[in-house]
Amino acid sequence: MKLFVKTKAIAEAPRVRKLLDDRFAMAFERFRNKVDKVTVSLVDVNGPRGGRDMQCRILVKPIGLPSFVVTERRETLREALDRGIYRAVRRFARQMCRASEFGRAKHLTLTS
Repeated sequence: MKLFVKTKAIAEAPRVRKLLDDRFAMAFERFRNKVDKVTVSLVDVNGPRGGRDMQCRILVKPIGLPSFVVTERRETLREALDRGIYRAVRRFARQMCRASEFGRAKHLTLTS
């Protein structure tokens, strides 16, 4: 699994990269051989004005299945990341189950 990170108006980019590497490694551990690429875009939408303006957009490209996007906007960057990662893993697991139910991805079996 390759992880690409794009940031816009985020001051702590190197620290955020380390956090993302750790979170994605843990969250996608059981699917690491089934995901080709993950692209994470982090944006501070309103800049210094505050409010619910931290946006995390996650594009997941699985092997042998259609790609999908999850977008989450929260007050803090950590909240947006955590919720976005949770939703991406959940959606990917659901997509894997549906694909195996309909026989579209027989080579993509779920492992614990």
